Amino acid sequence: MKKIILLIGFACFISVDLAVGQDPEPACACTQPELVIELGGKLKLNYREMNVCTMDDGSLLLMDRDNEDYYIVKGGVTQGPFKEEDPRITGYERCYLESTSIDDLLGRYKGIVSKSGEKYLITMGGKNYGPFIEIADFAITASRNKFAAIAYDKDGEMPKLFTNIPNATFDIVNTLNAFMSGNIKYDEILIMTEDRVLNLQGKTVLNIKPDRIYYNVFLGSADNKFAYYDAENIELSDKTTLTEIFNPHLLKSGSTVYLAYMYYSPKRKAIMQCKIPF
Repeated sequence: MKKIILLIGFACFISVDLAVGQDPEPACACTQPELVIELGGKLKLNYREMNVCTMDDGSLLLMDRDNEDYYIVKGGVTQGPFKEEDPRITGYERCYLESTSIDDLLGRYKGIVSKSGEKYLITMGGKNYGPFIEIADFAITASRNKFAAIAYDKDGEMPKLFTNIPNATFDIVNTLNAFMSGNIKYDEILIMTEDRVLNLQGKTVLNIKPDRIYYNVFLGSADNKFAYYDAENIELSDKTTLTEIFNPHLLKSGSTVYLAYMYYSPKRKAIMQCKIPF
């Protein structure tokens, strides 16, 4: 067996067995999966040296570490190879979902986060917020029309919450080790603490199980479904557990929000995607 090393959006590594087509499909395979990308044919990559990272819009960045070539997969179309300095992948190479590095924010959110002299601006809906001397935390919704930031606007002062979301609040001082995320619930920014998920009105929307505090969490649109993800496994609120999966993420198709995930298909020699109404 060969191995693929996949770098998923949560910046952790998993390995997927590559077979020659005789291995059965994994148990997480669904009846009508969507093709993400063929791993054979014209796309000649060293699969043991391939990174995969997901952008907010659902497009994928593939990197061949052998040659430092990049490929963009969007809408079923693969573009590339590109080199790192190619303007077509600007922002893609900094695609770790929860990164708050200012360089990552500037690269990923061009037109939204920008530098003004030695300070930083956030622009949304034709309005500027700032300037800030530092942005400590930043989150944006899938539709890119709502944001929330924890930022310093003056030296010597405590950081504050800046957002275009009405009636938003965040008790920064008394909520240690908390961070904001636009990836827990579709098109909404939530606050992740060590044992709870809060909305920006201060309401607890999910209590985290003590043995799941280091897992990634997803919350359904009606707050009645949730999922925990760790390594190659995802545990749903209905007690279903799916193994051998990677890159779980929320997306919307038509009027339905889905929890999507990917898996490697030995039969197709391809990465496939399944979607669960969520």
